[in-house]
Amino acid sequence: MQAQQPVHLCGTKDVEAVKQQMLQNRQEMRDFVFPRNAVTYVPVRFILVAKSDGSGRPNERLALRALCNLNEQYADQDIQFYLKEFYYYNSTTVYTNPTGFSGSTAIKNLMDYSAINVFITNEADDAAAYYQPPAGPGGNDWIVATSAYVDDVRVLAHEVGHFFSLPHPFHGWESSGGWDPNIHGNPVGIYAPDGQTKNELVNGSNCENAGDGICDTPADYMFPSGNCTYNLNAKDPNGQLLQPDKENVMNYHFGCSSYHFSDDQKQEIQNSLFSSNRNYVRPNYTPNLTEINQSPTVISPSQNEEIATYNHVQLEWSEVPGADYYLLEISNATIGTRTYIVEDNSLLLTDLEPNKGYIWKVMAFNEYHTCANYSTQKIFKTGGEI
Repeated sequence: MQAQQPVHLCGTKDVEAVKQQMLQNRQEMRDFVFPRNAVTYVPVRFILVAKSDGSGRPNERLALRALCNLNEQYADQDIQFYLKEFYYYNSTTVYTNPTGFSGSTAIKNLMDYSAINVFITNEADDAAAYYQPPAGPGGNDWIVATSAYVDDVRVLAHEVGHFFSLPHPFHGWESSGGWDPNIHGNPVGIYAPDGQTKNELVNGSNCENAGDGICDTPADYMFPSGNCTYNLNAKDPNGQLLQPDKENVMNYHFGCSSYHFSDDQKQEIQNSLFSSNRNYVRPNYTPNLTEINQSPTVISPSQNEEIATYNHVQLEWSEVPGADYYLLEISNATIGTRTYIVEDNSLLLTDLEPNKGYIWKVMAFNEYHTCANYSTQKIFKTGGEI
């Protein structure tokens, strides 16, 4: 028997609202003439949540990797995402329980309806991430992702799929934990465990009004896996064996070598993107598109250099073409890890401790290209002079 819940999954609760929004978008956009061969650039705002005392904050590098992965997953859809801002917020409540009343109220008060808002927290009610409908600035419309999963190759792409009104392929099975023949039968019945969604048939004859309502995603009754496998013999109400699409972004399979959206899913994403309740993520802005394909070279302090002072340490590195920002990371056993975002190729630190060793590295990025690597890390030691 295949394990039903080997990993943290999507925690989106009101999945029926997501599907109904998709159906509403279809009606609104049925006569719309979509732009062709024109990329729409969508802003993303990352809210990095720490405990109330400021500890435990996710590293900006996680968000930059997540944005890189997001752009790769949507690259063939003429949709790309760029960094609008990092926002820093301290709240143990949101850090540990964003789905509770106090946590969700705090999140709602932090919303900025000029970008997709992604809150990176430590916990998300035992989920990897979730989207909070309803859509549009009059609703909620935020994403929460845990720091353990936000930079997974599919997690943020999956939640952004919900943001763009995509249901799960196994819509109606979310609360079940996954198909179990001892509970749900084999063949399954007419209705999914939610009691209102019809199970999609393998032959697709009821695809428009069953399951996710998307006809080119195969019938699926939720078979989560941590290693991209499906080795069960689930049957639809007609007794036909299922062949779910494990590599679909909106499914629950981690560990696949690649992921994709179906053609019909891509159309639903376009319907959502150009619908009226998504006006706020289409600012008609083109970010800096200069590709960043190299890392800075550390200039000073050099490897194992001893600095005479400790409260006046100048860090310097080479400029990288196209970079608007540099993310600098410095760490040791005493201070842990600190990060700084700077626009120049140097940074003066005045709060280091005397006679201590430090490790540091730096990476270049701009609002669109966030995939570059860190420089080679270097070690230096402070002295005791002021």
